[in-house]
Amino acid sequence: MVGGFAVNELFTVAVGPRYGEDGDMPEPEPEPEPEPDPAPSVYQLRVVLRGISPLIWRRLLVRSDATLVDLHAVLQVAFSWDDYHLHRFKIHGREYEGLYEDGQVTLG
Repeated sequence: MVGGFAVNELFTVAVGPRYGEDGDMPEPEPEPEPEPDPAPSVYQLRVVLRGISPLIWRRLLVRSDATLVDLHAVLQVAFSWDDYHLHRFKIHGREYEGLYEDGQVTLG
């Protein structure tokens, strides 16, 4: 036993708590503060309406933590839509069509 620890060639194991000079258990060390989440990135999106001439498109700035529900709302405003145009999202090769109201899918 070395310094209150059982020593083995493969690993070290704590045998028990170390008591203070007054015989009381030491106060547990406070857990470190969690690191704050980094600020989300901002994506620049080019949204193009397909199958229409002349070309209609919009450049949008959207936060990386935006959900598909958020993006849907942004598109409604950007194109002056009233929530009756068909659309789909393709993010990281996966397509989403209308089944994204749960707010779980983000752009980042």
